[in-house]
Amino acid sequence: MLRESISKLTSTILTYSDPATSLIQPQTIRDNRIAFIGCSPRSGSTMLIRILDSHSKISAPCEIAFPKYFRRDWKRKTVNEKYKQICDYYSANFYLCKGNPQHLFQKIRRKEKKKSVVIKEPRQSLFLDKIYQDFADFKLIHLVRDARSVAMSPWFINNPKRGLEIWYRYNKSVLEVADNLKPSHKLIVRYEDLVEDTSTAIKKVVEFLGYAFEPKMLNYGKFKHADDEMLPR
Repeated sequence: MLRESISKLTSTILTYSDPATSLIQPQTIRDNRIAFIGCSPRSGSTMLIRILDSHSKISAPCEIAFPKYFRRDWKRKTVNEKYKQICDYYSANFYLCKGNPQHLFQKIRRKEKKKSVVIKEPRQSLFLDKIYQDFADFKLIHLVRDARSVAMSPWFINNPKRGLEIWYRYNKSVLEVADNLKPSHKLIVRYEDLVEDTSTAIKKVVEFLGYAFEPKMLNYGKFKHADDEMLPR
């Protein structure tokens, strides 16, 4: 049953369509300089944001989870602690940014001297419907790795079935929101393409965000990244 569900969902993901009507009605902030990466754990999102953060106009500084979406989640304590650390790094008011992430986006743009912000935190993919309510014009990068590879990754090697279940749950959540977005606001990226032909895959993502590809960004290890700066010394 799970195998059939995963196969069906994979097929659906690779054939995104533009629905006639949206089931979810966004209500507040319009800012297409914000992009969220939706994915399951172990899908290559850390590598993707490292590369994107090396672009002159794109900031993808670190893994950012927003407390307002984790209020009833088991991860809320960790999320709050990390969010405060991020706010301190960007000289942002924790309580103000906790209520409205837009304030943190502004601080990130200012400190990094960049135009767009790309956010990733795999578990946050489960709350994309709430994010869509808050940020009507955000762009969605749906990063998908083969479910079997996720299930056999170090995280799930002792319980592959759980890995498959999580892959299905996370990607289903992302797809439900993607169905409400305009074609110009959603992009599917396969992890396998990102690894096998990095240049082509990243060029596609950068152009989706509205910028020209910069070859030097592929040498992301030579650039400074906020998450390295925030590490305890």
